Amino acid sequence: MKNNTYGFQSRGIVIKRFFPYKKMIHIFDEEDGVIALHFFDNTLLHRLWPGMYITYNYSEKGITKYLSSMDILLVPTSSCYQILQQLQRLIKICNYCIQKNIPNKKHYSLLFVGVHSLMQNISFFKDIELWLSALILQDSGHWNKDLYLVINSFLMKLSMLIDSFIEQEVELFRKWLTIVNEEHGKSLEVWIEMCLNEQVYYEE
Repeated sequence: MKNNTYGFQSRGIVIKRFFPYKKMIHIFDEEDGVIALHFFDNTLLHRLWPGMYITYNYSEKGITKYLSSMDILLVPTSSCYQILQQLQRLIKICNYCIQKNIPNKKHYSLLFVGVHSLMQNISFFKDIELWLSALILQDSGHWNKDLYLVINSFLMKLSMLIDSFIEQEVELFRKWLTIVNEEHGKSLEVWIEMCLNEQVYYEE
């Protein structure tokens, strides 16, 4: 188990809540990837919903992990139903398309960018969610030959933006996003929904 001098040993984003069918959640852990956490204490479980960013401790009994304590750091909220639908889509893709129990810092970072941007700038989240979802799908083995190059261009531009976050660079990135969303947004959304529906079907 990981050690942390600040008391909490792990950080992650909740991506699925199984209650009341199971006392369990899936969480995208920063270090360990997507893992299942079980609960002894229902009061902890009742506080958690998909999209929350938390720090936490867990204990292990055999191969099963049990949440023992936690602190909620971010709760993404919006009064706009469309925005919440977009967040749900990004989270679903992480839950269905990413292999469990395998470290995956790249996809964790993409999800964190999505959750954090929703809290900081809803219009920015609305612009980038499709592309974050597409990147995770593409890395998970789903391909669209017509969108491959522009999806990779988004990743390159986003990576440069994260490294600098200069106001002028942010503005140029937003202008580029406006253009590519007008040109590719609808076809990108159709492809993402098709991939997600197929994945959900095979999981059921």
